Amino acid sequence: EKNMKKKRLFVLYILILLVASQVWGQSKNESSSSEIVNQYTALIDETMKKSGLVGVGAALIIGDSVVWKKGLGYADKENNIPFTTASMMTIGSVTKPFTALGIMQLDEKGALDIDQPLTKYLPQLEIKTRETDLKEITVRTLINHTSGLPFDNYSIRKNDKYTDTIKYLKDEFLGYPPGTIFHYSNI
Repeated sequence: EKNMKKKRLFVLYILILLVASQVWGQSKNESSSSEIVNQYTALIDETMKKSGLVGVGAALIIGDSVVWKKGLGYADKENNIPFTTASMMTIGSVTKPFTALGIMQLDEKGALDIDQPLTKYLPQLEIKTRETDLKEITVRTLINHTSGLPFDNYSIRKNDKYTDTIKYLKDEFLGYPPGTIFHYSNI
C-alpha cells in the first residue's frame, strides 16, 4: 500500500509537469515561465512533505529541449545526500504510461488494434481460465489493468527476460473475467 501510494504520487508529478509544459509552451514571457516553475516546485515540495516521499527528480521538456530540471529532497536522507538531476533511481512502474502511449500510437497508425485479443499478438499466451474465453483478454484490458491476469501469484527472478512472463502464466489462473475489475498488474 505504501509503495503503491509513492508510485501514484510519482505519476502525479509527471502529470503536473505535463500540464505545466502546456501552460509554459503557451506563455510568451520568461517571468511567467519562472513563476510556473516556482508554483510547481512548491506544489511538489508540499506533496513530498505530506506523503513522506524523500526525493524526486523532475524535468520539463518542450519539443526536444529540456527547459527545466531539478532534484528535490534527498537521494539518501540518512547520509544527507541531496537528490540532484544526476541522481540514480529505479524507474519502475513509471514505464507503464510510456508503454501505453507507444501502444496507442501503434493503434493510431493501424499497426496494432487494442481491441483485438492479446493472443493475436502473443499466440503463445496460455493461462488457466474458469469458463472465460482467452480471447476476451485484449490489449486494451491489459493496458488499463482490467485483463484479469494475476499480479501476486508468481515472481520474476532478477535475470529473467520479460518474455519469461509467458512461461509463468501457463500455470496460473485468470483472476476474474477480463474487462470487469481494475486490478493493478505488473504483467
